[in-house]
Amino acid sequence: MTKEELKAKLAENAEFVLADDATEEEKVALEEAKTELAKDVEEKEEAERVAQEEADAKAKADAEADSLKASEKFISKADHVKEMNELKSQLGIVNAKLRFTEVSKQVEGYIFSESNVDGVLLPKAKDATVKLFMELSPKATGLFTEFLKALPKVSKNLFKEEGGEGGAVKGNSETIEAEANKIMSERNMKYGSALKVLRVEKPELFK
Repeated sequence: MTKEELKAKLAENAEFVLADDATEEEKVALEEAKTELAKDVEEKEEAERVAQEEADAKAKADAEADSLKASEKFISKADHVKEMNELKSQLGIVNAKLRFTEVSKQVEGYIFSESNVDGVLLPKAKDATVKLFMELSPKATGLFTEFLKALPKVSKNLFKEEGGEGGAVKGNSETIEAEANKIMSERNMKYGSALKVLRVEKPELFK
């Protein structure tokens, strides 16, 4: 008889024994079958114990939840609304800080510097650009990003190195700044847009 057949016999009758003429292989198989059957019983009992513990834990948790719900009935609606508003406010502050960090890093990529010669915005435009990004809707943000990518690079002639730290403006910078501010005022434009218009209308200032 095979081990599986012996396990079936033992399952039907725990006192099952082999015939006297059983082979050594059958005797070994019987012992293995007994061991495996005992293990199966232990695993089944363990599974039942775990299931019972989980059921007891769930019943306890449900009871505690019911008790908590009963106590919450004493909290007024006004208090509940206040707590929710405070939670939303705190969450809004956290999200705003994360958004500001992301936007600042994004805008930094458009700012001209010695390490970013491909920048399309002057350093002084960073704060205004970050503020604008923070106020734009997702769709407007996408459009404005495409606009920035289309801007020409800031002329290197606008800057000179001072004491190894750079950032100083030279040449026609004062005129450019004045003209850009004038366009911003007269045409109700942002700094970046005004600078782009100025490049088109008076390209000689950037040479």
